[in-house]
Amino acid sequence: MIILEPHNLEEPKPSKCAMKWDAYTQIINNEWSNLLSSTQEKESEYQSFFERHPCMLPRPSSLPDAGTEPWIPALISQPILPSYNYRTPDFMWISINSGGLYAILIEIEIPTKPWWTDKGYASSKLTEAQNQILE
Repeated sequence: MIILEPHNLEEPKPSKCAMKWDAYTQIINNEWSNLLSSTQEKESEYQSFFERHPCMLPRPSSLPDAGTEPWIPALISQPILPSYNYRTPDFMWISINSGGLYAILIEIEIPTKPWWTDKGYASSKLTEAQNQILE
């Protein structure tokens, strides 16, 4: 049996290019405001924004019965679901708790899609997005 001696590694030095959170949130807010004010009609533009800034999406810990934190600290963009080739969700977290492993699917829509009709009923665009997740 070989016993390896612990290495005496120095504490890593902070990166000179690491950005402070306040500066990063300002960048995100500016990009988000610009995207919303552009009235962009392509979902791919929003997909790209969230891929660059995954902190803007809800984490599993913010959802009921979904576990605590992601099982692996990674947001999966447009995952291919095995044995299912009809639809692809926009994003997926894998979460775990004492009850099991969960796939948290996120479907994004452009913000200009109406949620409600003038009479207060769910719009067809909203129910279409809800059905896509249910499928």
